Amino acid sequence: MQNMLKAKLQGSKLSQADLARRLEDADASIAEAADGFEDWALADVIAASQKIDNEKIEAKKRIRDVFRVVHDIKGQGTTFGYPSVTEIASILCDFMREGKIAITPKQAQVIKLHLGALRLVLDQKLKGESEAAKSLVKKLSVTAAAVPPLR
Repeated sequence: MQNMLKAKLQGSKLSQADLARRLEDADASIAEAADGFEDWALADVIAASQKIDNEKIEAKKRIRDVFRVVHDIKGQGTTFGYPSVTEIASILCDFMREGKIAITPKQAQVIKLHLGALRLVLDQKLKGESEAAKSLVKKLSVTAAAVPPLR
């Protein structure tokens, strides 16, 4: 990531010292945000898990709200050291994209299974390229492919 930032900033009229300082500041900001990632991502996943079953809330809203949480986590997982979170969330986003107004019981099971997997990875702090997480991602891909997505 740092090399991409450096490449983008090299065309500007920054001194090497100023460029280095800005890159250090960016790294510090990412590290600070990463410090609490597991806690707030886990809280969001738990809330999404509870929401998907809440029939008092319109199905379309439930799908949209859960999708938003999963999409946000997908975009942040790898940045904060959790590539498997990004992969699991990506599978679930693809499954939920362009969601219908109703959710079948099997579709709800697939969504909850993926949310549970996200919860497991975050709770157990399975950072980096964990073999257990890789295996989980493969199994989730197969499971999601076996059920028609929300389209």
